[in-house]
Parts: sequence; C-alpha cells; structure tokens
Amino acid sequence: MISCSPGGRAVFEETDEPEYVRGKKFLRQGEDEQALLAFLRVIDNRTDSPESHLEAGLIYLNDMNQPILAIYHFMKFLELRPDAKQAPEVESLIDTAKKEFARTLPGRPFQSGVEQTDLLEVVERQREESDRLKNRISRLERENQELRRRLGTLSATANPGSSSSNRSGGAAEQPAVYVVQPGDTLSSIARKVFGSSARWEEIFQANRNLLRSPNDLRVGQELRVPGE
Repeated sequence: MISCSPGGRAVFEETDEPEYVRGKKFLRQGEDEQALLAFLRVIDNRTDSPESHLEAGLIYLNDMNQPILAIYHFMKFLELRPDAKQAPEVESLIDTAKKEFARTLPGRPFQSGVEQTDLLEVVERQREESDRLKNRISRLERENQELRRRLGTLSATANPGSSSSNRSGGAAEQPAVYVVQPGDTLSSIARKVFGSSARWEEIFQANRNLLRSPNDLRVGQELRVPGE
C-alpha cells in the first residue's frame, strides 16, 4: 500500500519498500549479503521497520553465525510489534541465539542475571560495529563505482588508436587494487567491482600468486582487479 506524506512524497508500507522487495529477491537468489544490506537500508530509512529487523535477524542467525546481532534485531522486532502473531516464535529465536552465543563463552554455561546484562552490552557494541561496517561497505561501493567510471574514461581515451599504441610498446596499464573487507568472498568482490558475481574467477586468476584457493582470502589483503 502507498500513501502520500504531507509534503507529497510517496510513503510505502514497509513490505512494499523497494529495498525490502529487493532484499526478498536477493534471499530467493541465495545472495544473503546483498539481502542483508537491503534490509538494513530499510531500517535506516524507517523508524517503523519490524519486518526488516526480523529478516536481518534471521540472516545473522542462520547464515552469518552472528547470534548477538540476531538477538538485537529480534528484540527490535518485539519492541515494535509486541503483539504480533510471530512474537512467540521470535522469542524462541532469541533463546536459540542466546544458546549459540553461550557456546562461544569460555567454559561456562549461559546464565541469566549478570550475564544477561553483559549480553545486552555486547548486543549494543555489536550493533555499533555493524553500523560502522555497513557505512564502510557503502563507502567502498561508492569508491568502486567511481573507480570503474574512471577506468572506463581512461580506456576510452587511451585506445582510440590502439594499433599505434601497440606498436610503440607502451607500459602496461596498472591494474586496480581492491582491499578485502570482513565477509568478502571472490563472488561478492566480483559483484562490487564488475557488477556480476560470475566473474570471480577473473579475480582469482589475476591473484594466483597470492591465493592458494578461491577461499584463501584475508581481511586487509590487496587484490589486483583485472581490467574490464
């Protein structure tokens, strides 16, 4: 459903928000990272976004092994929709996430009381870290788009007479560099840089001297990005 705000701007129901619809589409395609980013954008843009909190919590719990962040988003859902029919199920999901978190504690079972207070503090710290990572990802996406635009401009200006440049034996074009971020895979990097995850093998082949396998990525590692 769509209505209009007093200023005349279209106001969507949460589940009709373009980013929410994109997030659900990414989920169907198995692209969990992109789905999560879409749901987080809905949360950023709306004060009332329980469904996006629920979807984000499920991704953090089931796909990214981040129970603390999952708990935060499940609690936000219950805060916004305490009487929702899904509320009992979400409370059960919180218990599941707590048990998953308890397994990471050094040699002691999860208890209530003081540990519950500690858990809430951890949730808040994890939420802040998630916000920082999300802002960093958005900045990197903008930088990658600008880099691709500049590379396209350089390619167009450098190759009007490619035969003469080939005869002159000029210096080879310097490849772009991508710095590996937390949660990156070759597929997600290819999607950011080329707009298609299918081109991950090009990045792998360009960095065979650094990567023993497609999964041999380390945060902070600098990868050469082959030209388009």
